[in-house]
Amino acid sequence: MVLAREKLDYNLPPEQPPERLPKAPGRKLPRRDPVRRKLALTFMVLCCFVMGVMVAFYYAQIAYVGYKIELLQHKLAELRLESHNLDQKVSKVVSMKHIEAIATSELGMVKPNSENVVPVSSASIVPDGGEQLPPGEQEKQLARRESITLPENPEPVPPNRFIQAFAEMVERWDS
Repeated sequence: MVLAREKLDYNLPPEQPPERLPKAPGRKLPRRDPVRRKLALTFMVLCCFVMGVMVAFYYAQIAYVGYKIELLQHKLAELRLESHNLDQKVSKVVSMKHIEAIATSELGMVKPNSENVVPVSSASIVPDGGEQLPPGEQEKQLARRESITLPENPEPVPPNRFIQAFAEMVERWDS
C-alpha cells in the first residue's frame, strides 16, 4: 500500500496587524461628561432606594391590616361565645320550670288543685261593683265582647334594645 507523505512546510505570508482606518477630519465622537455620568448613577441609585422603601412600606401595611383582621376575628369569636351564653341564660330564665320555681319559692304561690279552682261561666257577667246586670244589659255586654276582634297579624313585639344594639354591632364587624 502506498501512503502519501505529509508536507510540513507551508508557504504562508507572515501575519500583520490590522490596519487602522483614518478618522474623518471634522467628525469626533462625543465624549460623555463625567459629572453627568455621576449624576445619572446617583439618580438611579436614589430611584432604587425609593422603590425599595415603597415596597417595604406596602408590605408593612399588608402585615398591619392582617394583624387587625386577626384581632377583630378573635373579638368576634369571643362576642359570639358571649352571645351564645347570654341566649342560654335567657332561655333558662324564661323557661316555665324556672318561672314556676320563682313563683312558688320567692312569691309564695301554690299550685292549684281541683278543690281550689272555681269555674266561672261566661254568661253571668258581674260588673265591678259586684251587682248582677239585668238580662238585657248582659246580652249587650256579651255582644260588645264578641264584636271585639283581634287583628290577624298583631304587631311584633320589638326586641330588647340591648340585644338589638348588640346585633347591630356584630353586623358591623361582620361587614
